[in-house]
Amino acid sequence: MGRNREKENLANSLLFFAAAVIFVLFFSTSTSPLYGGYGADSAIFQVIGKYWAEGKVPYLELFDHKGPYIFFIDAIGYGILNSKSGIVLLQCVNLFVFLIGVYKTASCFFEKKNAMLWTMVTLGFLSLCYEGGNLTEEFVLPFLAFSAYGQLKFLTKPDLGKWGRHQYRWSFLYGITFSLCVFTRLTNAVGLCCGIFIILCILIREKEWKNIGGNILATAAGTAAAGIPFILYFLGKDALYEMFVGTIWQNVRYTVSSDAFWWSTPHSVVGWIHIAAAHFCSYGLIFAGIAAFLRKKKEEAAYYLFVGVCMTAYLVTRKAFYHYTMITVPFLPAIAAVCTDVPWAFIQRNKGKLRMVLAAFLGLFIAYQALTVVRDSWGKTGEEPEYASLLQEIPEEERNAFVAYNVRTDFYLLCDMEPCYRYFHHQDAHAAVNEGLRQNIKEEYGTAKAKWILMMETEFENSIEEILDKEYLRVAGSGKYALYHKK
Repeated sequence: MGRNREKENLANSLLFFAAAVIFVLFFSTSTSPLYGGYGADSAIFQVIGKYWAEGKVPYLELFDHKGPYIFFIDAIGYGILNSKSGIVLLQCVNLFVFLIGVYKTASCFFEKKNAMLWTMVTLGFLSLCYEGGNLTEEFVLPFLAFSAYGQLKFLTKPDLGKWGRHQYRWSFLYGITFSLCVFTRLTNAVGLCCGIFIILCILIREKEWKNIGGNILATAAGTAAAGIPFILYFLGKDALYEMFVGTIWQNVRYTVSSDAFWWSTPHSVVGWIHIAAAHFCSYGLIFAGIAAFLRKKKEEAAYYLFVGVCMTAYLVTRKAFYHYTMITVPFLPAIAAVCTDVPWAFIQRNKGKLRMVLAAFLGLFIAYQALTVVRDSWGKTGEEPEYASLLQEIPEEERNAFVAYNVRTDFYLLCDMEPCYRYFHHQDAHAAVNEGLRQNIKEEYGTAKAKWILMMETEFENSIEEILDKEYLRVAGSGKYALYHKK
């Protein structure tokens, strides 16, 4: 019996790892060696990670409004292979662990065969919100998946057969997960925190004061275990303030200033269908809450409803970036199980068929996303950017005194050029949501340390227009790009 279980676990692990590798190679268009690009946000993380691996300090020498965890991952990747392929290795391991967490969650609701099926459906569904990979949500997915498993296990199979006993090890994991969410994007912890709140309410109802105290200490210990190393590092580099400005303050300003998704959704039927599909798990949780209520499972109902409503409220008030919805994906097996278990005669008679129909329905979106990747990314390797001819003006010995202004960040990776300024990307977009940051940009660019500046026109106010007029001379232009040289 034990040997058979070991063989089964090994077979599952091999399948999960193979699926993770295939998924990353195909869908991670920003890091996979099958594609020539570096993505948009992914390129920012790669630039900072690459030069962090070479000794530069994030925030102090290269600024972005994300937490250091994603930069740390990319730094390890570039430290391993000195290319984006190193990140692929980490993505494969990351996704492999995520699939194990999803399978454990699915096993709370399905027998082994269907648990495996819904784990694979969840992996496929992830493609709808993956957006080229190497984004902040991706590397907290394993922690979110296992945290969701711990919370759902508590709700569906209470420890020791009674309410009010929550194991401390899960709270320790919640703390680690929360800390890593803070050090990527704080809002990644929305679902986690909602689930913790519901469990806390149950413990208070059961008057489990000792258990509550132990869980609080365990959560604090987990938070410290994951967060203190980052704090100590940046404290030692005299960059702790800058790190918190980028990780918390600037990130909050950006989030608050974001348009709601109905204003930023692509103006097409396909765009609306895609964003609706990507949000499936957030409103699916609400339906799961209703289904649990109908089955008179009030604790589960409260959990699904609260998590679902909060996640939906967060997502619909943010820009329509599909990757924001990635944090909802670990709940897909639970949604599929609970929503198809409503105590109505027709549903109970056809429960298995309904689940297969749902899986097939989601499969259509997965197939669409795979075809979209082939259409949009497969043939773009090796395209010459519009600004390529302008770079010929820059002497080799002056390429280290260069910065691109408002230009897509993959520029630095495509051209193998290191920015000489801290504010090296999306400068005017950042300044538009933080006037203090605009002043910092002006001060840095006012030093005229850069001998060359590649400028791209945008809809934002140009923060350094006066500096360009005073210190630089336009020497070449191509379309929306202009190259300036220090006078």
